[in-house]
Amino acid sequence: MDFNTGADYLFERILKELDMSRHREDQILKELEESRRREEGTQRLLKTLTEEVFMLRGEVRQLKSLPVPEPVANNLQMLPFETLPDFQDFDQKLLNEDEMRRELKSKLKMVGGNDVPTFTRLAIKAVISDKLAVDITWRRTLEKPSIQMFSTYAIIKEMAVSKFPTSTELDINKVIQQYFLHARDRIYKRQKPL
Repeated sequence: MDFNTGADYLFERILKELDMSRHREDQILKELEESRRREEGTQRLLKTLTEEVFMLRGEVRQLKSLPVPEPVANNLQMLPFETLPDFQDFDQKLLNEDEMRRELKSKLKMVGGNDVPTFTRLAIKAVISDKLAVDITWRRTLEKPSIQMFSTYAIIKEMAVSKFPTSTELDINKVIQQYFLHARDRIYKRQKPL
């Protein structure tokens, strides 16, 4: 083996090693970038979950600070409603009886909430259980009525606007839609063993 051939061989081998090293470096950089992206996603999720926990803690504090309500007349003792027929009967009475409307408004005033979403969520929850919410939709179907056709819905909206004058119908409707949309999930979560 002459000197040039040996040097060429050594040079080629060094080039191959450098090329392999660059390839490994590129792979490591790609893995680091992917790891960084996953970490950013995890950080965003953690931030969102932390914000939700703080919001829920605030709602719990608000609920704990509310006075224990005096028993209301028999009209509202069934709240929150569990069955559609009971709710429909109640809602029909709301149309015909001013006293019942006043009682419901009085009960909803005691619900609490420092903002429109919290108040609306607590108000709808005070009247309609998750079990009943599964049987009602935002938009009517052949099997289920729309919450929008009930006077209870109108009263909750009215109370939200009176309590928070800058609130919009869109803000209120969004919370109410979500309440009905996720009712089955909430029931499932409660039934799921820990």
